[in-house]
Amino acid sequence: MKNTPWRGVIIAESFEKNDVIERSRTVRTKTEILEGEEGRGRFHFHLIEVPDCDVELLVDTATQTIKPAWYIHLVRDGQMYVVYRNKYFKLTQGDDQATAEAKEHAISCGIHPDQIAFERFFDNPYDE
Repeated sequence: MKNTPWRGVIIAESFEKNDVIERSRTVRTKTEILEGEEGRGRFHFHLIEVPDCDVELLVDTATQTIKPAWYIHLVRDGQMYVVYRNKYFKLTQGDDQATAEAKEHAISCGIHPDQIAFERFFDNPYDE
């Protein structure tokens, strides 16, 4: 549906500035430990929504302000943006090759393999 917002998760500590969080609507915030990185402490997970008309600007901003070795994801209707520093992927549910490329990029950036099970986000963007 055209009016369905993009949904995803932003970790506050993953950005140099708060502009991406400020440009989205936070549905809820929770504090948790990252998978496979228990020694790094707790992080603030913002469960967000972004209108379709704003998603490209938000993705562009995120590629410039997200810290290296972090990513965000935004999901809507079988599509997903996976956004890294200076690069993003737009995935389609069931496209295993594109998903594998996004995962390879994540690992090359230093993201822990336990944190990149992108397939589960298509049905559960908030990973709950």
